[in-house]
Amino acid sequence: MQKFATLALAALVLAPVASAQMRPEAAVGYDADREAAHFGVGVRTPFANLPLTLAPHVDYYFIDNTTALQGNVDGIYSFPGTSFSPYIGAGLALAYTNEGKTTVGNTTVDPDAETEVGFNLLVGAAMNRMAAVQPYVQARLTAATSNGGVGVAVGLIF
Repeated sequence: MQKFATLALAALVLAPVASAQMRPEAAVGYDADREAAHFGVGVRTPFANLPLTLAPHVDYYFIDNTTALQGNVDGIYSFPGTSFSPYIGAGLALAYTNEGKTTVGNTTVDPDAETEVGFNLLVGAAMNRMAAVQPYVQARLTAATSNGGVGVAVGLIF
């Protein structure tokens, strides 16, 4: 199942789009369930003549003694607007967590890394949609067994 989900995620990232207007983005935010700040980067690629955008994105979570990453491939539907453009979206998430080595008594324990597939639901808004640099705000719900969460982020689309 995990291999199938990884292949499906890769296929979505590599899916052809009708427009070559890729726009990089960067964001900072906070995940309430992980109780951690995060930094993320990605690209937004709109489909030609449609209000749809493909948005692959990777987030790094700042958690002590833990490596926590989440890759997302979301589809975004933007409602009409130029100065304020709300949007909704959904997609796949691939979360990776490795708590690193810990010492229990005289024994060093190296817990196994955990990789999990989940689903995202998004709601957000981009401002100054016609500008070269667009600020945005977004809330994301990730539904997964242990790496799910509710987070908010603010960012810039270049």
